[in-house]
Amino acid sequence: MLDLNLLARISYFFLILFLGYNLYFRYILKIKYTKFLILFSINMLIGISLIHLRNSIPDFYSMIFSNLLIGLAEIFLYLAIKGMLGLDDNWKNRYYILILILFIGYMIFTYIYYDLSIKMMISSVYFMSFDAIIGLMFLRDRDKKSRFINKISSIVFFIGSGVFAIKLFNAIFGNINPSYLSNNNIFIYLPYFYLILFCIWMIFLVFIYRKNRNI
Repeated sequence: MLDLNLLARISYFFLILFLGYNLYFRYILKIKYTKFLILFSINMLIGISLIHLRNSIPDFYSMIFSNLLIGLAEIFLYLAIKGMLGLDDNWKNRYYILILILFIGYMIFTYIYYDLSIKMMISSVYFMSFDAIIGLMFLRDRDKKSRFINKISSIVFFIGSGVFAIKLFNAIFGNINPSYLSNNNIFIYLPYFYLILFCIWMIFLVFIYRKNRNI
């Protein structure tokens, strides 16, 4: 039977594969936007690792810092997709406001009033919104040569948004065990399954967009 620790290990494998893949495209093929995918992979990998060390390290690192790294990873992913599609984004510092909001939310509901459900709601809204925005970016792209691939990409990210919408629904109405690692329902597993699907698709997508070296 699958559990969170096993899914985490599978996720580590795909994230490491994705990281190595993007290192090649960044430093050998000199594709600029892949630097954000490298940062995405590193932050996501460390963040998930810290979560699954919850019983071995202080709560600040396993509950707060870990989720901040994962939130930062999503911002790097967003910037990578903007670069991939040739969209300008000169005001990158504004996104740190979102990380500050995550930090405040996680601090309150970890140290002042502990509530795992509310923390899951905060993170679910965060990732659901980002994935929906990225899906729309692909859907609205006007490059005729990449139209079919971009439509599939939009579907992949809308699936991600849907996964976190389901997780949000479960956080509101489900029975959540206060100990995150003790939860064993499908709603907790879904983001890990999606992360694996995401890595597989992004490896293919970066290969398709490999000629956009001027971005």
